[in-house]
Amino acid sequence: MALITNLNALLEELDYSNKTPGQQAQIDALIEVSSELIEKYCNRHFLLDTYIDEKHNGNNKNSLFLDNIPIVSIDLITIEASGGLGADTDFDGSYFKFDTSDGEIQWDNNYLLQNAVVDWIGHFPQGFNNILVTYDGGFTEVPKPIEFACADLVKQGFSPEMGFGNLEFEKLGQYFYKLRKEQIDKALLTHRKILQMYKLYRV
Repeated sequence: MALITNLNALLEELDYSNKTPGQQAQIDALIEVSSELIEKYCNRHFLLDTYIDEKHNGNNKNSLFLDNIPIVSIDLITIEASGGLGADTDFDGSYFKFDTSDGEIQWDNNYLLQNAVVDWIGHFPQGFNNILVTYDGGFTEVPKPIEFACADLVKQGFSPEMGFGNLEFEKLGQYFYKLRKEQIDKALLTHRKILQMYKLYRV
């Protein structure tokens, strides 16, 4: 998803509205490339979306961390049957509480006694990708520091000094970007203090 919502204001010095259609298409593509680079660097998506069946490893603990924060709501969690034996078990979001800011979800003790049939209720049973979570997460608006960082990457990428584009073997529509990787890394490092504030570190 593009991380620039106010294109005219943030890219004013590029004079976007007076560019040729071809140049505008190049800038649009650079916005997509820059947005993708920032999200990869930060290990997250920023804008609010619904994530269906996001997979997590069960850890025999009461909690786990979702990938796309801030968490807005939890719709459904499915615990897959171990080794393909038995049936998968679905729980609606009311069985869980969550920390909006860091993405941690936990069983809600108020609901633990409602299903005594499942002997592991209250923790996420050990397994590989056996926990499927459907939830809404992300910002309703792109954080301003991220939007400014993305706009700066676009302006650097479009500048003659840097050469148009700056990504190796990346295709967006009809455009290929095949320039020096060290330059885009340098551009990202320019904003490392901002980006690290939003970067997710998961063990």
